[in-house]
Amino acid sequence: MAITEIRPAVCMACGHKQSVLDVRQINVQKRPEIKQKILQGTLFPMHCRACGAVLEKVQNCLYIDPALPLLLELAAPGEPCRRLQEVQEGLGDTKAIIRVVRTPEDMAEKLRIFDCGLDDRVVEIVRLLMVTQLTEQTPDLLESSPVFSAPHGEPQLTCLCHDGSERVCPITRKLQSEIYTQYLADREAQDTLVVDSAWVYRLLLSQKGRA
Repeated sequence: MAITEIRPAVCMACGHKQSVLDVRQINVQKRPEIKQKILQGTLFPMHCRACGAVLEKVQNCLYIDPALPLLLELAAPGEPCRRLQEVQEGLGDTKAIIRVVRTPEDMAEKLRIFDCGLDDRVVEIVRLLMVTQLTEQTPDLLESSPVFSAPHGEPQLTCLCHDGSERVCPITRKLQSEIYTQYLADREAQDTLVVDSAWVYRLLLSQKGRA
């Protein structure tokens, strides 16, 4: 099921007025084709029909996968997560993975991570540790933040460098186990809504405080 809403929008680039269709809630079990649109980057953002400019990069949308179960809400920074709270209350004691993301790209990456059966907290910790290590070795080397992918089913983080090369960090089962044991053994997967670099920084600081 997909819950949609039609509303007016004005293009900031050319002033064109049009009606847009917001996808407000997705149950991927009933509409699996919408998941592919998210992964391909074709569901968001909305574009102006006159000039092609992006109207709004972020719109609120709640993604539900009852099979995992997973609740994933796309919400602009500062926006309240009303739908997430409503659905979460309806779950009762069901142990769902619940996350909030701030961009369509982050939503797509979370879906790829969960499709691989990975803990997104482990991936974010590996990402930060990878960036820290490479930056310490060669300052100003990295051109972009590491991106998650799983070619041939093998999860990894890849980042581009200013010298034209790539750095790849395979996320092996051994690495996952080591990260989980060191940082997450005493934490529930549901203990946070936003799992990103800021969350990892706070986690590492708390670890140092307890050391």
